[in-house]
Parts: sequence; C-alpha cells; structure tokens
Amino acid sequence: MRDMSVRGNPALSPRATDARPWYRHAFVWLILAILAWSVVAGLTLVYVAVTNADDVVSDTWYRDGRGINRDMAAERMAEALAIRVLVRRDGDAQARLQWQSDTEMMPPESLELALRHPTIAARDVTLAFYHQGQGAYQADQPLPAGRYIATLAPDSGHWRLSRQLMISEEFGLWLDAADGSPP
Repeated sequence: MRDMSVRGNPALSPRATDARPWYRHAFVWLILAILAWSVVAGLTLVYVAVTNADDVVSDTWYRDGRGINRDMAAERMAEALAIRVLVRRDGDAQARLQWQSDTEMMPPESLELALRHPTIAARDVTLAFYHQGQGAYQADQPLPAGRYIATLAPDSGHWRLSRQLMISEEFGLWLDAADGSPP
C-alpha cells in the first residue's frame, strides 16, 4: 500500500510562501495603473464636457416651430417685392447696406440684420441699419466675416430675407429674395 502522508503528496503539502511584500508584485501595479488611468480619463472627460457644453435649447421650441409657416409667408412677401440687399464692410468701424426693390415701395426707416453662427452662439451678432437716403443704410458695428445664417427684416416684420452664407472680408454679403446669388 502506498503512503498517503502529507509528505508524499504535493497537493497536500504546504505551499512555499513568497517572501516578497505586496508592492513588489508586478500585477498589483498593473491593476493600480489601470484604475488610476481610468480616474484620470474620467476627470478629463468631465472637464471637456463642462467647458464645451452645448447651447441650451430654447424653452419656446414648440412655439418657434409652429411659427415656421408665418416666417415662410414673410419670405414669400420679400420674393413678391423682389427685394435685394448688398451689405459691405466700411473699414473696421461700420457696415453699409444698399437696399433695392423692383416695386414702388418706400425703403423702411430701419432694418435689422441678425447673423447667427451655425454652431457657436457666442459669435451671434445683430446689426441695426438706419436709413441714410436713396436706399442706403448704415450700421454702427462692423460686419463680421465667416459662415453665418443671415436674416434681414424691417421693424414691421412683414417681409424677411434669410440665407446661410459665407461673409467674405472684401465683398461682404448679398441677399436676394429670388435666388440668393449676386448679379
């Protein structure tokens, strides 16, 4: 018969213990490094999310959406009146606007040009133009360059021109109710 003592069976014999302390094992540091990296990555993502937060959606989004049909009527009115507008930069101080219409319509006393940036609300600009005579208007602010959604309307609001366009440094912008392209 075989001897089944503890000495003869390696499964029953006491294991030799590693005399190294826990911090000398590589797997411990690997696990700690993964945990530390995930904490740093998480805090970085929180910082990016807070500093690059999206703009808040308007509280009146439903009412604004219902008003689209009314806005389209204002754009159709501008097309019926054949309104065309050229806006140029006048140095760094002012913007000038030249208003034209094929109808016998008196130019409005003032026009408002809202320039909305497609992605960055902080770059939105509103220019107020005041009539100088013979269809010429002048604003007290300069015309910014870049891609914008331009909306031009008089104070009465019965017509409106709106286009997404690129405002160049040297040319400015052209808004035409018919097709939007410059002559």
